[in-house]
Amino acid sequence: MNYMRFIKIVRKITQFKAVNTTLKSNARTIMLQVQRMFAEAELREKGAKRAVLEYIAQDDKSIPTPETVDETDDHEGVILRSDHWREFDDFYGIFESVALGRTRYYDDHGLNGKPFTNADEALGYIFLRETGVTNIDRKLKWRREVFDEYCKAKSLDPDEVLSELRVLRQRFVDSRINGTMLLHPNVSDRHIIYMSTQDNQMYSFMTDSSDDSVQSTTGCFFRCGAPKTDFPETLPLRREEMEKIIATYNRITHMPNLKDGYSYMMEFTFDPFFVLQVRRFRRIEDGSGLRCDWKDEQDVFETGLTFGTTPQEGVELPLFVGPTGYGYVFECPDWNEEFHRFNGEHPEGFAYDSNVGNWYTRTFVKNAYAALGGGFGHYFNHGNAATFSEMPVYLFNVRIGHERAETLPRYGKYSRQGKVRVFSNGKEGFVKLEI
Repeated sequence: MNYMRFIKIVRKITQFKAVNTTLKSNARTIMLQVQRMFAEAELREKGAKRAVLEYIAQDDKSIPTPETVDETDDHEGVILRSDHWREFDDFYGIFESVALGRTRYYDDHGLNGKPFTNADEALGYIFLRETGVTNIDRKLKWRREVFDEYCKAKSLDPDEVLSELRVLRQRFVDSRINGTMLLHPNVSDRHIIYMSTQDNQMYSFMTDSSDDSVQSTTGCFFRCGAPKTDFPETLPLRREEMEKIIATYNRITHMPNLKDGYSYMMEFTFDPFFVLQVRRFRRIEDGSGLRCDWKDEQDVFETGLTFGTTPQEGVELPLFVGPTGYGYVFECPDWNEEFHRFNGEHPEGFAYDSNVGNWYTRTFVKNAYAALGGGFGHYFNHGNAATFSEMPVYLFNVRIGHERAETLPRYGKYSRQGKVRVFSNGKEGFVKLEI
């Protein structure tokens, strides 16, 4: 065996160990960590939303949270929020909430929307039980199937999980902006903010406190130096308003029960400003010391936004390019057959070309190690947020694309396969197809 071949084998063994260590680490339950910070009994009794919001209000009364009401106020202007203790770090978007007089249900063509006005029907929808209303129960049937499949994939009893679901009643906040923000788990001075406005305009951007900049998550870079007029005019809030939101987030995540080595995701409204929910996102890993030594090679494509870190030399992985959707694709189960087969053939971990419907991937496709996705703002929803939080490495703006995929060997009727080298330190990522 020559020296270079020996080095290559050692490198592959090292990468295999690194991938499997990460897979095993992500598979471990983090309930012990939750017990240390929040009493499990309190989370089970109240639900994660209520328990965390009450803790925030006790620690800092200046932080605005919506008014809590009781069942005597079940009428328009109140939101019935699903609240489960597992939502502290899991079950993203699995349960739904209903704003009475606002949340709508539709016929089987997606038309003729009617708002929920009856609290019993709304509670039936939340708790996945029949209401006697055809258009509500039609969607309930699909939601129950998704819920059962999700619990099965988590090795949980669906009925037991459902028995622990609570409802948090609050005054509905009618705001100009709804948003979600988080501290980047691998870049200590970077926050990521996603917002939507009442007229359905979507915005996603990153802020770096170290150089006073604002960067679009698609790669466009804005400077916001001394003059406040330099702040990007395309955003629906001023710089001082954004700074207020970030300062509140930092106060919350430095509270003793939330300063636990994890990045947190905060849901909020603005104009008026309220904190709606704070939930765990990803374990913090400092990637600042990692540098990619092959980034200047030919045919390497790069991104300025990733989650998770790889070893310094990166990892070489099998690659799947094909149908990978979940969410609404539960209605078309055969769509994912080749993805599942590829997953079963690669217990050592693999990379895949992600898409916008790629919900809960690590729950159902447990050997997936690296996702090559599109734009953060385009992909952001509850189901994809679960994938962002659980996937060992997630790289944005680096999809393989149809043209490159056509150069790869065929795997199945609808898919291609190959090999890919991936590097990530959180602030930058590099991908190279090994054709």
